[in-house]
Amino acid sequence: KFWKLKSITVKKATLNDKDDVFIWRNDQQAIEMSLSNDSVSRSEHSSWFDKKIKSDKTLILIGYCQNQKIGMTRFDLNKNENIISINLDPISRGKGLSSLFLKESIEYFIRSQETTHSYIKAKIKANNIPSIKSFTRAGFIKEKEFDDHLIYSLKLI
Repeated sequence: KFWKLKSITVKKATLNDKDDVFIWRNDQQAIEMSLSNDSVSRSEHSSWFDKKIKSDKTLILIGYCQNQKIGMTRFDLNKNENIISINLDPISRGKGLSSLFLKESIEYFIRSQETTHSYIKAKIKANNIPSIKSFTRAGFIKEKEFDDHLIYSLKLI
C-alpha cells in the first residue's frame, strides 16, 4: 500500500471544512458505524459544527495525505475524560491511513491542549472491526465491553 509510505499531517478544522465533514458523516458506512445510527440534516450539522469549532472543550482536526483531505478526528474534553473519534473520507478508507492519522492527531492534541487526564478514550461500536483494528494499531487497549460498544484507552505519557 503506497499510502503507508506517505506522511499524514493534521490541521485544526475551520469553517471551510464544514461541508466535507457533513458529507463524511452522512456516508452510509459512517452512519452504520456511528453510535447513534442516524444521518443528520445539513442544518443540524451546521449548528453542531459551528458550536463545536468554537468550543474550548472540543478539538476537531482534519487529516491530509498528499495534500488531500482524508478525514477528521475529534477530541471531546469532558470533565472526567478525553474522548477521541475518527471518521475518514470514504475514498480514504481501507488504505492503512487511520492508525497513522490517529497517531498524528494524538500528537497534535498533546502539543496543543492542557489536560489533567492521563488517558484518551474511544467509544467504538462492537461490530466496527476496522476502527477496533485502527485504534489497536495506534496503541489503544480495550478497557471495557458493553452490549453495543467497547471502550478503548490510550495512556498519555
